[in-house]
Amino acid sequence: MQHALNLTGRDSFIMEMIYYTAAGIFLYFISDWLLEQLERARGSRFPHRSILFFVIILSLSMATFHLIQTYMFPPPAAVESSQEAPNIQPPGGK
Repeated sequence: MQHALNLTGRDSFIMEMIYYTAAGIFLYFISDWLLEQLERARGSRFPHRSILFFVIILSLSMATFHLIQTYMFPPPAAVESSQEAPNIQPPGGK
């Protein structure tokens, strides 16, 4: 099963821009929601909430962008192994 998209050139670039933009918008709202949940559990607002928001969105974006990068441009070994059937020889060469 191949997980990479078969896009080349301009189509690949446009899809990459769409994925990163959509992920960024999604991560903004998720990070804001997580920060509000943390503040609700704490019972008050954090004094430097923008720093905590930055830490949340940074860690989520690093993980999400890595997944997007891996999905769009998998390592060459992963693509080759998914396209070729293994050549398994029994012991003794028979």
